[in-house]
Amino acid sequence: MINDLVSKLKDRHYADLLAKGRLVCPDCGAAATDAPDAGASTMRCARCRTTVLLEEWSRAGRDGLMVGDADSPPPDTKIVRSTNGGGTTWHIPAGGKGGCFLLFAGIWLSGIAVVSMPMIFGFITDPTKQQGDIPGWAIIPFLGLFWIIGLGVLYLGLRAQFAQYLLTVDGSMIALRREMFGRVSEKSIALDEVVRIVQKEFYQKNYQSVFGIEIEGKRSKLRFGSMLEDDEKAWLVADLRRAFMQPGDILPPMASHAPLTATPPAGRQSSFSFTLETPWLAILIPALIVLPVGIFFVCIGFWVINPGNPQDRGPDWVRLFGAAWLLMSSVVTISAASGALFVLRNRGARSQFDGDETNVSIRLMKGERSIREKWYPRSEVTTVKAVTRGKYGTTEMKRVLLLVGGKKIEIAKWVPAIEADQFVRAANAALHGK
Repeated sequence: MINDLVSKLKDRHYADLLAKGRLVCPDCGAAATDAPDAGASTMRCARCRTTVLLEEWSRAGRDGLMVGDADSPPPDTKIVRSTNGGGTTWHIPAGGKGGCFLLFAGIWLSGIAVVSMPMIFGFITDPTKQQGDIPGWAIIPFLGLFWIIGLGVLYLGLRAQFAQYLLTVDGSMIALRREMFGRVSEKSIALDEVVRIVQKEFYQKNYQSVFGIEIEGKRSKLRFGSMLEDDEKAWLVADLRRAFMQPGDILPPMASHAPLTATPPAGRQSSFSFTLETPWLAILIPALIVLPVGIFFVCIGFWVINPGNPQDRGPDWVRLFGAAWLLMSSVVTISAASGALFVLRNRGARSQFDGDETNVSIRLMKGERSIREKWYPRSEVTTVKAVTRGKYGTTEMKRVLLLVGGKKIEIAKWVPAIEADQFVRAANAALHGK
């Protein structure tokens, strides 16, 4: 009964989104013209013929992500595109949109300066002075955290206001050059290492996603453009993909380092077998770095900011700050410990996706032993999809799903985005020949 009620509420929700024009294909940007089938978890786009999870349709409509046309630059854009010889350049002038960041940074830093100067002066004049059991030097990490936040926001504001970019694509690499106040920095990625060019959520403003442009390589990324207009971002992504001779695709052909146990198929395969390894190094290394740092800050919270004796904890604002410090430090420590535990439990495990003419199977393997195994009729399989799960450090992680019989079946829950996207392309090619 509860499941029926939830299903009806979801159907009504998607019907409302359809009526408002906010049920949008995440692959091509076309708005849905018909409501999804009752109880379905996927829907096929009438324009690009791609079957996508309804959650992604909903998210694309909510975020307002635009899909651009390389031949139709926005009429009022200030981006200047030019070609010379075998290369193409895009000059992106300073956005002049850092006012909110600069205002916030000014207020924040002014307030911190007013609060911190007397405290720093008192520490300099009498370094041995204590507030209860709290040593005088404790104000340094305490105030330093707030200064770092303020200066970071100030830098973001200055960059949004004054930085200008020059993006160059030639026969061997793509380079991003940033200039601000006469200082120049440049990063580049070899063309044969570019994995994808996409609009990516950089941050949220008033609970709304703010997208920028990300050019992702096998070992590095180029990120820019969050201050551009939405139509400029959409057009620039489309134009960049065309420069890479990928007019309608997010990803280039399968990269040579794909973690698959079989060669990517050229058409529908009567039998296939693909493997996703558990990315234990991608999780373990950040976890081992963050875990001791989190423990250190927890210890500072317990024994420096909020010592054991309640009478020695100082004014109310010190106790409140100590509670917030402990909460944040504990969340970081628990997250790192959970990541390390996940690795220890799953090291050596791999997800295996196999199929023949009749059935497909999902196995969780350790060595040559199958820990868990599920079988499904191949005729009921719709597609394989990768859905963003979150980030671990700077690495985007995705969940890989098999859509079968209107249901979502998990193949792997925590896979680096590059590997997940490559797996999806190869698996769908083997299943459907496309």
